[in-house]
Amino acid sequence: MKNILDLSRSELEKEMTGMSAKKFNAAQIMEWVYIKHAEAFEVMTNLPVSLRETLKKYFVIERPTVEKKLVSSGKDTIKYLLKCSDGVLIESVLMKHIDRHTICLSSQAGCAYGCAMCATGSMGFKRNLSAAEITGQVFAALPDMDSGEYSGKFNVVFMGMGEPLANYDNFKKAALMLTEKKAFGISTKRITVSTCGVVPGIENMIRDGLRFNLSVSLHAVNDRVRDMLVPVNKKYRLEKLLTACAKYFAFNGDPVTFEYVMIKNVNDREDDLHELIAIISDIKIDCKVNLIPYNRINIKEFSASTSATIDLWRETLEKEGVICSIRREMGADINAACGQLAGGGF
Repeated sequence: MKNILDLSRSELEKEMTGMSAKKFNAAQIMEWVYIKHAEAFEVMTNLPVSLRETLKKYFVIERPTVEKKLVSSGKDTIKYLLKCSDGVLIESVLMKHIDRHTICLSSQAGCAYGCAMCATGSMGFKRNLSAAEITGQVFAALPDMDSGEYSGKFNVVFMGMGEPLANYDNFKKAALMLTEKKAFGISTKRITVSTCGVVPGIENMIRDGLRFNLSVSLHAVNDRVRDMLVPVNKKYRLEKLLTACAKYFAFNGDPVTFEYVMIKNVNDREDDLHELIAIISDIKIDCKVNLIPYNRINIKEFSASTSATIDLWRETLEKEGVICSIRREMGADINAACGQLAGGGF
């Protein structure tokens, strides 16, 4: 049986016409599933009884279930442990800001890329998540939002467990469902896709016309250090990644964000700072730099850069005309901060 949440609008319309129903029935079903959060076909009272019976024979409405939930001491971050239908566990995070909510979605169970500062990579790769398992994480977070008027009122970041561009087809289907007016109706400007540097995935986004915010886990300014911190760099060298970023900027027009985890005596030296400035100058695109204080995990003996070093980097980058921010730490006390998700770390 097919999970109705794994179907795009066009696929659902095709299913409807294939069973001699009306094309507009697809929009009705989507409203029940995505807006009214229906969990059974029986409640879809504006559908013909015969269609409801047919749907029950061939489709299910299945989302990951919330197994556990942790709330940070500041009450601004909630981490969810979700169980998929096959028992696989994943984590997602809801962050509450003054003016918005942000949902951090996982795209894989585990991760094959093994970035040195990320706990998810230590799990190894289990499997890709389906589109339904990705969007299902949004449903898990909705009850904890302060307003029921959620459509268009929250941001989504593909920054949870896994590499979204390594699960490209399911990521694409989920992201498009997030923007679908008959589903979540989120503006593309509210969706950010983070990649450790899977260059073909960036190129696929251009090919498919996916205009989302692009965030790149840079973390180093030369291949030697990046090979150690972000092993995918051995396959897609820094120069190739930066070229892909320039192409995406030319296609999308919005600034590319470079994420940079600040690790003491590894990538935070003065030479690194000046090399980063040179890189930004050379690629000639609008970009932002997001400095991330390192969040301790149990797989590497790294230490966070000092506050003074991070402040110096920000001040120097801003003097050079680069938009720069320091990521506010949220959820570190519940292992929900950047790099800490590990599929059962409760």
